[in-house]
Amino acid sequence: MNTRFMKYIPAMLTALLWLALPKAAKAQDPADTLGTYSAEAIRNNPAVMSQYRAYQAQVAAACGEGQLSDPELSVDAFPSPMQHVNVKQLATVTVMQMFPWFGTLKAGRQMMEQKAESTYQKFREDGIALAFDVQRQWYAMLAVQEQARSVRDKLRLLRDIEQVALFQYKSPTMAKAARMSDQLRLQTEEAALTEQVASLDDRLQLLRRQFNITMHRDPDAPLTMPDSIVLRQMPVIAWADIDRDHPRLHQLLAVG
Repeated sequence: MNTRFMKYIPAMLTALLWLALPKAAKAQDPADTLGTYSAEAIRNNPAVMSQYRAYQAQVAAACGEGQLSDPELSVDAFPSPMQHVNVKQLATVTVMQMFPWFGTLKAGRQMMEQKAESTYQKFREDGIALAFDVQRQWYAMLAVQEQARSVRDKLRLLRDIEQVALFQYKSPTMAKAARMSDQLRLQTEEAALTEQVASLDDRLQLLRRQFNITMHRDPDAPLTMPDSIVLRQMPVIAWADIDRDHPRLHQLLAVG
């Protein structure tokens, strides 16, 4: 690790947020996607960002390791010149440079690099875990939203059936085939569905508030959500990639 590594630090956070998001979120409008909310949650989370700032500080410290300390310059002036053989001494100038034991600078730099790597992997782990939590809450909201929509569609269909049954009951030609009990049964089912819709709406509102709190926003802040859930093909799990990219494994390797 050296000074050129410092210029890549801002890009690392962006890369982490990008890799932690689903492919579908990356391809949509960034103004109203799950990807945008996940990135916002990570930026607003003080615990995750404190890990990132600690990593920045350790990278800066590691870049300063492995170098000799600044030399010390000492200048002494004499009010009265000191007499020596054939010369007069007006002042003394001393330059001192400390040299550590062989290999000490390299070992110190490697230790700081490993410490910074461990902190970075912890930052990645916390950021990915937070992004997963945001995604989990997001899809829970979408599921409740779909349930409420389905119940509303069923309620509209039931009301249409109720109107047909009422027409049959009032019609002279169809009155014999219609029964008042059918009308009462439909009204009872309609009341149950209306209560279910209200319960789902309350649950969705609670999930919205919890989602905003996770992102460290105002609980009643508006959310932009898609009208439906987009079905995606389940990804193929490559265990070799998990072993290679898992932040906890990299953290353990960094600390030795």
